[in-house]
Amino acid sequence: MTRFIADKAEAMQVDGLVDEPRFVTNADRVAHREELNQILRTRFQEHDSDFWVAHITKQGVPNSRVNRIEYVLNDPQTEARVMIASVDHARLGTLKFPACAVKLCCEIVIDPLHGQATAAGIGRAPG
Repeated sequence: MTRFIADKAEAMQVDGLVDEPRFVTNADRVAHREELNQILRTRFQEHDSDFWVAHITKQGVPNSRVNRIEYVLNDPQTEARVMIASVDHARLGTLKFPACAVKLCCEIVIDPLHGQATAAGIGRAPG
């Protein structure tokens, strides 16, 4: 079992998982995926995601929750990055939708084509 997987199993306090022959190599874990998923699912259901994120993080194991839409929409980072736009609809009320993900911190200026600025300055087309 890789150190990362072993660390996660130990952080989750799943007895015997680290030494279990069915899960020693990645190929073993793939071959026994349903069994492993059931063991982990059962363990995860013992606490909410806030508990697991805090507990596993405290053990020094990288992890992250899988966010539900309502968590994403209400996350402080989402608000700070202005990732959700809203518009008031006459019948439906306020509607929220994803805003543009690309944020520009400055104005983009594209250089004119050769001769374009000169032509604009004297009022005639180049050439």
